[in-house]
Amino acid sequence: MTDAPSHYVALDSQNPAAHARRLVEDACDSWPTAHVQDAQLLITELVANAMTHSAASTVHVHIATRPRILRVYVADDSAAPPIIANPSLEDEHGRGLRIVDALAHSWGTAAGPYPRGKAVWFELRLEDGR
Repeated sequence: MTDAPSHYVALDSQNPAAHARRLVEDACDSWPTAHVQDAQLLITELVANAMTHSAASTVHVHIATRPRILRVYVADDSAAPPIIANPSLEDEHGRGLRIVDALAHSWGTAAGPYPRGKAVWFELRLEDGR
């Protein structure tokens, strides 16, 4: 699963985060609830980042599943790489990628559907005993 996906879905412009969470829930319908909730939290963080740091009117996602593996891509038109911030206790923003880094088995960036944009992806795995 190292190649960038070829098919992205444009998120609903009225509530892109809710649309993204539904897509994850549909893709993980046989997963334990706690894992689905982790995936929904992670995609919400990446969609929020894309909406905040991109000029695109539409954010795109791609969800790839394999047995016991979920990989989610969230694409925007910004070429700027994601940065893990060090927010103070008073800061209201800046913790999203720390959450992604803590919960995902792996994450990174790939080429997205926009000419100069990127996709930020994360991967979750169901492991034995979990």
